[in-house]
Formats: sequence, C-alpha cells, structure tokens
Amino acid sequence: MVEMPNKTKLLVKEKLAGLRDGKRPRVLDLFGGCGGISLGCQLAGAEIVGAVEIDPHAIRTHALNFHAGLDQGQLEVHAKPRDITRVDPRELISEIAPEQEPGRAVDIIVGGPPCQAFARVGRAKLREIMQHPEAFLKDPRASLYN
Repeated sequence: MVEMPNKTKLLVKEKLAGLRDGKRPRVLDLFGGCGGISLGCQLAGAEIVGAVEIDPHAIRTHALNFHAGLDQGQLEVHAKPRDITRVDPRELISEIAPEQEPGRAVDIIVGGPPCQAFARVGRAKLREIMQHPEAFLKDPRASLYN
C-alpha cells in the first residue's frame, strides 16, 4: 500500500469534514460536452467548477448552462475550448477558479470520454470509415481517458 504524504492526508480530511458539514462538493467535468454529466451532478447537489471540452460549440453551451451568472470575462474563460491532451491542471484551475488554491478548488472529477471506439454502433461505423476490421483499436479517442 502506498502511503499518502501528510499534506495530502490533511487536505483529504479537510474535504471530508466540509462534506460532513453540508458543503457542496465541487466538480470538474472532463469531456464536458454541453453538460449532461454536470447536470446530473448539479441535480445531486454539487457545484460545477468547470469543464474541459475541445468542441467550441459544446463548451460555450456548457458555460452558458452552468456559469451564465458570471461577468463576461469569466464566462469566456469557461467557454474556452481546451484539448484534454494539452491542458495543464494547475493552469486550468488558476483560470476557472482563480480565487482557489488548486488542491482545494475541486473535490470530484467526472467525465464521459468519447465512446465511439467502445460502443458496438461506434465500432461498426469506424470499421466502415477506416475500412479495417479492428478500426476501434486504432482510434486515438480510445485512449483519451489516460
């Protein structure tokens, strides 16, 4: 078993104490799209801190769905498309939650990575497009969760 550093242990204890005291968990949505998973989290009582999404239309919709009350400048920060393979976590948090220390800004990370390489329907379509029986194994989206 790997031992957590003391600083990490204290941070985890602090987060758990906050949740026990009724504080809303703060969620970061990876592959956020327009916000389906974020909506479920919000309906369950979570606060949506932000999302990472590469599609400019989807992330703008996510920003309008969850951050419409912010001033225009901060709304634009949330509406910025980001490539998950190039996002620096500390930079992301400093942009979407500038008032927070990075370790305290998010409690839960959720995400729905692209499923085309995993879903039966997606596999059939990929085989057709790429003209290869195992095209899903070559689809770069299949490893984005890493």
